[in-house]
Amino acid sequence: MSFNLDKRLASDSSYLTTIGISQVRLSNDSRYPWLILIPEINDSLELVDLSLAQQLDVLKASNIISRALKTCFKPHKLNIA
Repeated sequence: MSFNLDKRLASDSSYLTTIGISQVRLSNDSRYPWLILIPEINDSLELVDLSLAQQLDVLKASNIISRALKTCFKPHKLNIA
């Protein structure tokens, strides 16, 4: 079964790349470099809905993106939610 991206996410963000099982999308809100990780697993709303292996894959992608954001933007704090 192919992954179905929520229409609101599709209209509010732009696809950048895929890391592991997750799409990486850039929010259309230009005030912040807001990246969104979306695991391509249908019917998963929360991280806990994923298997442990899938959760670790998302965490790995989050770490890659966090390091890139810290390098590029030098923020005081990252907000990961």
